[in-house]
Amino acid sequence: MWSSRAPFVVSLFLLHLVALVSADQSSTSNQWETLNGKPPVVIAHGGFSGLFPGSTEVAYEFTLSTSVSDVLFWCDVQLTKEGAGICFPDLLLNNNSDVKVMYPERVKNYTVNGAPTSGWFTIDYTLKDLAHVYVTQGVYTQAERYDGNGYRIITVEYVALKLKPPGLWLNIEKNIFFSQHNLSMRNFVHSVMRKVAVNYISSPEVAFLNSIKGAVSPRTTKLVFRFLGLSQIEPSTNQTYGSLLNNLTFVKTFASGILVPKSYIWPVTKDNYLEPHTSLVVDAHKAKLAVFASDMMNDAALPYNYSYDPLAEYLSFIDNKNFTVDGVMSDFPITPSAAIVTVNDEMKFQELHINASNPKELRVKWSDFPSDFVFGVSTAAAQIEGSANKAGRGPSVWDQYVKIFPERIADRSTMSTTINSYKRYKEDVKAIKALGVDSYRFSISWTRLLPKGTLSGGINQKGIDHYNNLIDELIKNGITPYVTILHFDAPQALTVKYGGILNRSFVNDFKDYSELCFKNYGDRVKNWITINEPFIIAEMGYDLGVAAPGRCSVPGGPFNYCTAGNSSTEPYIVAHNLLLAHATVVKLYREKFQKTQGGQIGWSLVGSYVEPYSNSAKDKAAAKRILDFEIGWFMEPIVYGHYPKSMRRLVKKRLPCFTKEEKKLIKGSFDFIGINYYTSRFGRNIQAHSHMPRLARNDSLASSELNNDKGLQIGPKAGASIYIYSYPQGLKKLLKFMKRKYQSPKIYISENGITEAKNNKHGLGAALKDPHRIECILRHLYMIKHGIKKGVNVKGYFHWALFDDYKNNLKRIPKESARWLPKFLKGEDASSEQCRYRPAASKLEKIIYIWQLLLEDASVHFIVLVFSEALIDMWVMKEYGVADSWSKLFNFQVPNRPVKIYRSGWLCVWDSSIIFASEETLEWDDSLPTFREYQFMSLHHQEDKQKIHTI
Repeated sequence: MWSSRAPFVVSLFLLHLVALVSADQSSTSNQWETLNGKPPVVIAHGGFSGLFPGSTEVAYEFTLSTSVSDVLFWCDVQLTKEGAGICFPDLLLNNNSDVKVMYPERVKNYTVNGAPTSGWFTIDYTLKDLAHVYVTQGVYTQAERYDGNGYRIITVEYVALKLKPPGLWLNIEKNIFFSQHNLSMRNFVHSVMRKVAVNYISSPEVAFLNSIKGAVSPRTTKLVFRFLGLSQIEPSTNQTYGSLLNNLTFVKTFASGILVPKSYIWPVTKDNYLEPHTSLVVDAHKAKLAVFASDMMNDAALPYNYSYDPLAEYLSFIDNKNFTVDGVMSDFPITPSAAIVTVNDEMKFQELHINASNPKELRVKWSDFPSDFVFGVSTAAAQIEGSANKAGRGPSVWDQYVKIFPERIADRSTMSTTINSYKRYKEDVKAIKALGVDSYRFSISWTRLLPKGTLSGGINQKGIDHYNNLIDELIKNGITPYVTILHFDAPQALTVKYGGILNRSFVNDFKDYSELCFKNYGDRVKNWITINEPFIIAEMGYDLGVAAPGRCSVPGGPFNYCTAGNSSTEPYIVAHNLLLAHATVVKLYREKFQKTQGGQIGWSLVGSYVEPYSNSAKDKAAAKRILDFEIGWFMEPIVYGHYPKSMRRLVKKRLPCFTKEEKKLIKGSFDFIGINYYTSRFGRNIQAHSHMPRLARNDSLASSELNNDKGLQIGPKAGASIYIYSYPQGLKKLLKFMKRKYQSPKIYISENGITEAKNNKHGLGAALKDPHRIECILRHLYMIKHGIKKGVNVKGYFHWALFDDYKNNLKRIPKESARWLPKFLKGEDASSEQCRYRPAASKLEKIIYIWQLLLEDASVHFIVLVFSEALIDMWVMKEYGVADSWSKLFNFQVPNRPVKIYRSGWLCVWDSSIIFASEETLEWDDSLPTFREYQFMSLHHQEDKQKIHTI
């Protein structure tokens, strides 16, 4: 399936990529600060035990409908007389059941952890005995209205197998006591784990955790040490929990996390005034221990004042500038769930950047970057030089392609219809200098130096002189040249002679051409890029046929117009030869020129990031495969000496092999990597089937999608482009991926930019306004800044492109962004008030965004939208292609979700399942309202459901 990857060249090479200077009246997993980077877990203490009797079927079931989707069921495990495990809040049955009524004479006296204790103990009853005992609310300050409903004691297996919790947490509190009575909690836990998945096991006893650590897999089951009061004695070590707290290294030897009362993290004075937080969470995370907090105020008997906000308390543990706990335990799991949803959805607003503004990203400053960080602009010879048939230049494969297939170019532009930079290079250098940038990336036209592609075919001295003059002019104006040797435009003569890049002879001819460049320009050019985007050349030119030379299987290509080619083999042959050509030239440069000329050499790759289409394991694997087939295809050979494992497994014999000598040649063949980043996609798994055509684009068994499984788009669409959807945070993720996967290479962002639609109906003044481009630069620079802070070795940024591409001999007119950039680079205008993201966006677009976000949230069962009649009519017409009257919109239905629409109201939440949103909250004077402004209420009584709590 060619999906959304196919139009890349159409967008980036053929269409008008508008830029900083106009030549015409033209035209984002924030990550949680938890130990694993994921949202904190919610631990439902005996289910929804603040409302129902704890550890009962109804308490657990109610948790599923009121909490986050991955909520953990907490089970306090007690052993019965026959050694069965039950989920029950206490060792003493009389504390949480009516056992005294059923068995009034069976009271016993035992010593528990050294303390004489009297009561009805679980160890004296069989499961048959307990069948007649009913659970009651054990916390006397919580409602008893559900006592007497016949809630039975249930076993651990029943909870795991019948109730099917998203996650299971077993707490072992009195292991020593059970051992003293010849009952083995260790054996019980082992037997349970053979039947069901147990995510966490906690205990306040060091010896118990040590006894089971060898029998559990840390990948599937985490052991957690539960701290009790600071002065209490841990029975197996005879130390206080306070002293153990000072030895987290010791705790790490038998546990992967700790569960602590909240006062360990946020202590209070004797008068219950909050003191500064401790360093426990930070210290534990340094020791690689997860931290879980318990005993929140909405679980306590007496909050210290009646206006206490439980939601705010949870937020103080999961969302502050200093730390985030890895999980919270509560009798009312709806409250921490609401807190986590609040922060998580706020992150979605920041992450997706759909019609929203993040001022933090717009406040990036040039001074935030290292002093040696490079800022430049980029172009390509074929797109700006013009004079295609003049001054001795020979035809390239792109000259031939647009000549034979003019209808395949958006406006039938050719290599001649450009801004003629060949003749006007001095004017262009002045424009570059006026921008305030320090570097300029441009490409040399192979056929301008070697019209027939080979040394034997003759050297064009006019071409040699032109680039000498351009380089001298740049240096005279204080601009450092970065030179691309091959930017798509290989000689047509080589295609005619031996098939071009499909033939291994291409490697030697590319070597000769590159050596000619080094000899003539290497004394002044210190930064060389061998080949730009080999993936595009192979995939678009030889698999899809939408770029030169237009080859694909017959019939084939997305438009079914290829006349020759083999999409199953040729892309891999071409990529293989490009890899060898690159490595051969790097070897040549290092052996003959680098020492004397003092330069560096690398190549530029397409750098789209890929998010999983869904949370499924298959889609996550698909996203990784796409990265293998796009970036790994060209990175793994030069870093590790071989193709990615997934490519070798799926492509098999159609994937060429490297000889031992070639592996030695290609491995390490770079000083830096250029990344051309424009957008990202969602990766979706494709099921292989016998009728699937054997084409390179199908081999990854994955498709690139614009929307995920929830219908959310990766980002806002850029004007005039069928490829670019703005997702700056994808660059941040890609940089971290490159560092982790490919041994932290030196990186330049060799291309980044955003397109703009051509609209001749607009006047020149409107055409020169491009605040979206200013914002594009700032947002991506912010992500680069973040990457540098995380240790990614990013050395520079090049904006694509300096000029509008394929423009015809027109006047250079600076756009708004061109006037802004020098101020930014001088530190005069870091934030740019004129840069407001999509300032012309309407309220309707905000409605659509909130609508998409609500539909993504599975916990929202019923949606009430409160907007004006006119906006609703527009919204429905835009989203569903219909225009309907106001009366017919009442009870408007969408997939799996009933919707009611009202004309006025406030932003409200009812039982965290009904959301009101009013038009008044959608004014443009600030960014979108965040879910932190939404109050979630846990409703304890049925009559409360008749109320709507407003904010």
